[in-house]
Amino acid sequence: MYQYDLLTEELTSTRIDEELWDPDYNHIVRHGAVDYSTGIYYFATSHNDPTSDAFALLAYNPNAEDGEGAVWRAGQLHTPNAFGDSGDMAFDSLGNLYFIVGAGSDATLYTAEGGQLSRVK
Repeated sequence: MYQYDLLTEELTSTRIDEELWDPDYNHIVRHGAVDYSTGIYYFATSHNDPTSDAFALLAYNPNAEDGEGAVWRAGQLHTPNAFGDSGDMAFDSLGNLYFIVGAGSDATLYTAEGGQLSRVK
């Protein structure tokens, strides 16, 4: 995970622990958004598995001290009946999640109410 500070022009990196990934899958990050109600960046990875309807959801806190707990697994996003694994995600001002999954001209919108994601770290 990389973070670039426009004011200082510094690039810092935070390692993502291998234990956060499912070992049997080749993950591709396809979705990402900042929850401005918390300042936490969430990103979802697809499993490259056409039989799975789940995306791994990870979270990054850029304000964590010394990288301790900076990246953690926040859960899974299940997308039943969705075609493809491309799309986007966003949060509104209340922290509600909007997750779009699709392929070609087909897309499906999934939502989750604010406060349901892990915000412990």
